[in-house]
Amino acid sequence: MIKNLIKNKETINLILRHFVFKLKQIDFAQDSLKKRSHKLQEEIEIYLKKKKSFSPFIASFYKGDYEELSGYNLPHNCGLMFFGPKEKESYIGQFNNGLFEGLGIRRFNDKEKYLEKQLLPIIYNGEWLANEYHGFGQLTCETKEAGIKTIEDTFGNFYFGKLYGFGKKYYSKKKHKRKNGTAICGYFKFDQIINFFLLIDLENELESKLYFLNEEGENILLYQFQSKNEITNLMDSVSIKDEKLPSVIANYYKDYFDNEFKSEKFKELYIKIATGIKIFQIELVKSKIKKNIKKFIKTSKELETQLWQSTKINELEKVNQNLKNCFNEKNN
Repeated sequence: MIKNLIKNKETINLILRHFVFKLKQIDFAQDSLKKRSHKLQEEIEIYLKKKKSFSPFIASFYKGDYEELSGYNLPHNCGLMFFGPKEKESYIGQFNNGLFEGLGIRRFNDKEKYLEKQLLPIIYNGEWLANEYHGFGQLTCETKEAGIKTIEDTFGNFYFGKLYGFGKKYYSKKKHKRKNGTAICGYFKFDQIINFFLLIDLENELESKLYFLNEEGENILLYQFQSKNEITNLMDSVSIKDEKLPSVIANYYKDYFDNEFKSEKFKELYIKIATGIKIFQIELVKSKIKKNIKKFIKTSKELETQLWQSTKINELEKVNQNLKNCFNEKNN
């Protein structure tokens, strides 16, 4: 079927128009996010001048609103928090029962943790839910390969910490210089591009291409741009009717839009577990338990990792049971 697509200019045009329309949506959301974040940050900074600070967690500073949950004062509504090694990481934005939820900006500084993976998050600006990127956002990272550093900017729709939806990634050798380098645009699932995608050369538009990623991991070239301003002209010509995924390729995304990972049940259970882990961590801080305290703290971090890695309801149920076992062990 892919071989037939290569020969069908009309179908290729439909795919290109749809992708360019989604890119326009991303650009609009990006501009909107920038304005909303700037306004929220200004409002919070003014508001916090009237607030007192307190430390609800180990090695952290918090200033803002809070609400009592299960007998504990947790950040709520909006505020500013510093945490991490030497409190060099920060979050300013909205909270719900101690968790990042709503709009917020997080700045990272945990270099040792991320350089092991050759990936260093620098800043995330966007929407949150249950302490995870969730909704539209921008994640800026620094990658390192063979000693060469590259700035990776991701714009798109996240779902519980994973890029899941239409998005674009910029790669540049110079920080925040998006006029050079490359961009990959398409639908992502669990941070990975799937099926069709655009590879745009920001310095030479004639090197931009439309690909199909097959199950074997091979990139099959479907189309190479023919003129210098072809992408710009497409941008100008697309309309709202180009939003709908062309039926000729819809089957390739059949399992993408409808699955339990994006179900309401998954969402509710994820939030419940995230809140439970936070309460467990606070109980550790407030309790006078000295025996096995390091073990419990390590276990709580492992629970956070297990939660983030879960993509199915039965996996969440296992994490929830592990959390219950932790509470029982701590209280005995």
